[in-house]
Amino acid sequence: MPLLAAGHTTALQAVKAVVDRLAVEHQLTYVIYRNGARMPVRAWAEAATLAESAVAYNAGTLNRTREARVRYMEVFDGAGCG
Repeated sequence: MPLLAAGHTTALQAVKAVVDRLAVEHQLTYVIYRNGARMPVRAWAEAATLAESAVAYNAGTLNRTREARVRYMEVFDGAGCG
């Protein structure tokens, strides 16, 4: 499993650290969304960690291509992307 750039940890290790910290410092077991939905903090942390690591990976790719003076790139999402 690739390591997250920020802390040289796997995504699962980062999730565990977030969940543990929220449990200890804030006694948080659920995240409550604006619509009232209650999400277990572990599920929320997994989604947030994976989303942030994807953003960081993409930003790193773009930064590296800029450094390499790449002029054109093809960017695409999966078939389900709107």
